[in-house]
Amino acid sequence: MRTLGKLKLIAVSAALVLGMSSCLKNDKKFAIYASPAYILQEGNRYQLQIQVQGNEQIKSASASLNGKNYSFSAVEGSQNFLMQINAYSAPTLDTIKEGLCTVTAFNAEGNSAVSQLQFYGTDKKIGNVTLTKFSYSGADGKVTAEWNKVENAEAYYLLYRIKSSSMMFGDNMWLPYVQLSVTDKENPSATTNIPFTKDGEYEIAIGATYKTALRVSDRTLRVTGGKDASIN
Repeated sequence: MRTLGKLKLIAVSAALVLGMSSCLKNDKKFAIYASPAYILQEGNRYQLQIQVQGNEQIKSASASLNGKNYSFSAVEGSQNFLMQINAYSAPTLDTIKEGLCTVTAFNAEGNSAVSQLQFYGTDKKIGNVTLTKFSYSGADGKVTAEWNKVENAEAYYLLYRIKSSSMMFGDNMWLPYVQLSVTDKENPSATTNIPFTKDGEYEIAIGATYKTALRVSDRTLRVTGGKDASIN
């Protein structure tokens, strides 16, 4: 797996392919891997989110699910080895039905690679993920979080995204770093570590999942690698 600069965290991120994936025929050894992939729940609406990585540079990529088409754009700094669904052009829907999503990519020579993802319907809404404690230690990368019980949550993840050169975080989709071990479902809490690059700028959050849907915590924490940060 090729990683570049600030994007090296992606190589060790949890493989949150909430949609079950499979690879189809690829031309001349050009191949893609779709991960992470999930349906982002924002309030009561949903948006498809997929990142695709190629074993060589990707010229273009698109996805189709339930008759709707989605365009991809390159991830900044990835030299077109990584692409994500363009969040600004992707529709936000009241519901997304169960279906098989086909992701198709082309390289500079016009060779194609295809992957398929099974998404499940948004039949239950994930409750609010309300953080009561959230901190990052610059010395050792330790992250400590506490949050409320979340209705319909099946699992929790530490999420992160990298600040883009446009000075915005929302240009990049949320990436799962690790699934969190939670023993008390009534009063969830977790501790983990994330190796951010010194002086790199990031945003972290807690995500709750149900089937192939993901909901991000109501508050997030912007951090600089090597420097303490917290919200209480």
